[in-house]
Amino acid sequence: MCVDATQRGLAAVIQSLVRESKNAASLRADAVVVQQKQVDKAVKRIQAKAHERHQEVLRWLRESELLLQDVEELGSVEDFLRRTEAKMRSLAMELDHLHATLDVAEQEDGPA
Repeated sequence: MCVDATQRGLAAVIQSLVRESKNAASLRADAVVVQQKQVDKAVKRIQAKAHERHQEVLRWLRESELLLQDVEELGSVEDFLRRTEAKMRSLAMELDHLHATLDVAEQEDGPA
């Protein structure tokens, strides 16, 4: 009888250990599921942030291209203004020459 009681006690302990082992495995599985959900949420947040940054970079790229076009246009305008300024100087020199020629002509016509 003592052996039977010992065997029953051991069987009860073994069953208890098996239950605890199953509970522990279940808890570990639950923890893994929870961790996976947390990882999935973190991945989604990172992907959303990466998408935002990508859109921001694309916007900056478009703006920089527009700025580059503006700079190129300003360069063209600057060239135009330089050419216009050179023409104006040339015309001013011609005008000075005409004034000088008129002054000489007036001086020649004056004393006669």
